[in-house]
Amino acid sequence: MQPGSDIPLETLRAQIDALIAEVHQAAETNQGVELVERLGHLRESLSDDQGRMTLGIQAEAARAEVINIVNNLFFEKRTGMPAIKVHIDERQQ
Repeated sequence: MQPGSDIPLETLRAQIDALIAEVHQAAETNQGVELVERLGHLRESLSDDQGRMTLGIQAEAARAEVINIVNNLFFEKRTGMPAIKVHIDERQQ
């Protein structure tokens, strides 16, 4: 994602589009919707080479947000199962 990279912007956009489709299909929660929106903003920043120059900072911020959202989704899924929640609660004591 560095300026002057040999990877065409269209390739990056296609990869983000594929990721958006996968997230949309897998995550049916508000956090999933939020994740799709953030990925959409990241895709918009790939409109040209000038966007690529600032992409490093945006990509790192988006990456951190995506990691947080995914972690929260998995935590909610795990703790939504009573047996797993009891086990987690016991280990945290």
